[in-house]
Amino acid sequence: MNIHLNTVFETEAFLIRPLELSDYESMRELTSDPEMWLYFCKDLSNDSELKNWIKTSVNDKSKHVYTIIDKLHDRVIGSTSIIKFSKITKTVEIGCTWLSKDYQGKGVNYQVKKLLLNHLFDTCNFERVEFKINTFNTPARLALLKLGLVEEGFSQSSQEMTLKPNEEKIIFSTLKPEWRVLRKRYKNNALQV
Repeated sequence: MNIHLNTVFETEAFLIRPLELSDYESMRELTSDPEMWLYFCKDLSNDSELKNWIKTSVNDKSKHVYTIIDKLHDRVIGSTSIIKFSKITKTVEIGCTWLSKDYQGKGVNYQVKKLLLNHLFDTCNFERVEFKINTFNTPARLALLKLGLVEEGFSQSSQEMTLKPNEEKIIFSTLKPEWRVLRKRYKNNALQV
């Protein structure tokens, strides 16, 4: 059970590769609206916050932060992360996903999650993948429900959010046998942007 730092995930439409310091310029163009960070723990519309987040993320070996690229238009469109992985319990969390406004609500998050889930179960051999989202993050909640993940319940959040006070988090998860059944539904469901 190993997550390699330079893993690249790919479909015809999207490429997900490790975050690089050079992504700053492309991301700066996408992150200027403070409203985008309503569900995030950092306000990446702040230039110094964005620089610091990229630098910290690139250097933090306890998580894997990725850049999402629209291959058809050859442009950076967001980021996602694999965090909190345990070799003992064979569990891992996917989190901190954000997309530029032009790509929100178009099924991109859904495609990204499918790619990551397949990799984490098939290649890395994890037994459980979980997601924790804020209760007011309706878009993420709908994407996870669309994937067929189990909404387990709520936990208190100690994480400070950028534009809203701390709220409870909703925990979603899927186990390897559940995902094998679920993904058969999505096998031929490729989204184009």
